[in-house]
Amino acid sequence: MLLITATILGLVVGIFGSIALIRNVREWRLRFRKTVRVTKFVVFSIGIALAVASYFVTYPYGSTVRVIGFPFPAAAFEKHAGHWLDFSGPLTLPFMCANAWVGLVLPHLALRMFQSVARLRQGLTP
Repeated sequence: MLLITATILGLVVGIFGSIALIRNVREWRLRFRKTVRVTKFVVFSIGIALAVASYFVTYPYGSTVRVIGFPFPAAAFEKHAGHWLDFSGPLTLPFMCANAWVGLVLPHLALRMFQSVARLRQGLTP
């Protein structure tokens, strides 16, 4: 159940994060202030760090199984007789790239949500 929930969460964040990235980039093109450059640098830096970190995410799934990749499980390792057997396939690389994409767009989604809440509090349209 955890893997299904994580995969659905990854799809939602990937889709809405991509939309947020596009909207942020379009908005940044219209503004050339220094704060926009700093915000862009910080958001992309955090996104790149999360994308790189997504490669190293592993977690246990049972007592003898380790899964690599979050939110999309890219590969699994199972311990048999003291040795780890890998279960990777043709979807390992695409899922690792999808995990990196989710890490990259997650800060853009967070920024867009923060900006929308701030605009609603000011009485402006999001």
